[in-house]
Amino acid sequence: MSNVDLGHIHEAQREAEICSVQNRCNLFDRSSFTNGVVDYCAARRLAFIAHSPLGGHTGHVRANESPVLRAIAERRGATPHEICLLWLLHQGNHVFPIPGSSRLESLESNLRAAAASLNESELRELSAAFPAAPLPKQTLLRARNELRRVGRTLRTLLR
Repeated sequence: MSNVDLGHIHEAQREAEICSVQNRCNLFDRSSFTNGVVDYCAARRLAFIAHSPLGGHTGHVRANESPVLRAIAERRGATPHEICLLWLLHQGNHVFPIPGSSRLESLESNLRAAAASLNESELRELSAAFPAAPLPKQTLLRARNELRRVGRTLRTLLR
């Protein structure tokens, strides 16, 4: 499944077995963490595939402009992009970032990230610099509407 929330996953699981979820996920867009999708996947042993792990089309600019990413990268002899990938790799054994590699240089950078690690201090530093945003308004509206639908169904059944 791709670009889904928990409601979509639950609905699909009533029809078929789900083995993986692929959502946009990176240091800049952590909605799959705040809406529970990453934790749900972990609890049910589903692979979580993080597309746009560097932040999409503008992510490279944001990563290079971030003082925190640059500082950690400099201390490690890495690039800010590698630090972004490393952060995702530390989010669980079920999390698989899929960065694009249209150039050999990008592929080599991605492979360096896959072979490295971050320490707890660096992970805390990144979490503080890139806090998870609250649930998106669209997710909250969908949840409210679903609760209203369930309420109507219950009222009908209880009559």
